[in-house]
Amino acid sequence: MSVATTAPAVAMTTPTTSTPARQVAVTVRGATLLVPCPTWCAEPHTEGYAFLEDVSHHSAPISLATPAYSGPAEQTLIARVSQWPFSRDGATARPYMSLDAMNDTDCAELDAVQAMAFADQLVAHATRLRAMAASIAG
Repeated sequence: MSVATTAPAVAMTTPTTSTPARQVAVTVRGATLLVPCPTWCAEPHTEGYAFLEDVSHHSAPISLATPAYSGPAEQTLIARVSQWPFSRDGATARPYMSLDAMNDTDCAELDAVQAMAFADQLVAHATRLRAMAASIAG
């Protein structure tokens, strides 16, 4: 990656990131900084940031194609791992699951315990869906 620099690169560390596999160069107010980047992050980190707190990490999203009344399936339950490592908010400074249930950009921020509980609810819901499908199979 080619990065234009106006100041020497400075390594940044933060105690709130997950174990980084690499360091990436980010530009904050024209200065290039090296920040830890988790293995799950799919962001290119190519945009310029106004503040260090704006630097964030996001995994590739997953979603569920949900049949719609008419037209193509709609993507729902869009989830990704996110983190704002330099945030002053402890909840988002650590990795969390960002869940956009209805593809309307309103995202719940779930910690690991909440994400596992939600996944368990989905498994139970899928079991009920299978039973419902079996009841109409004939």
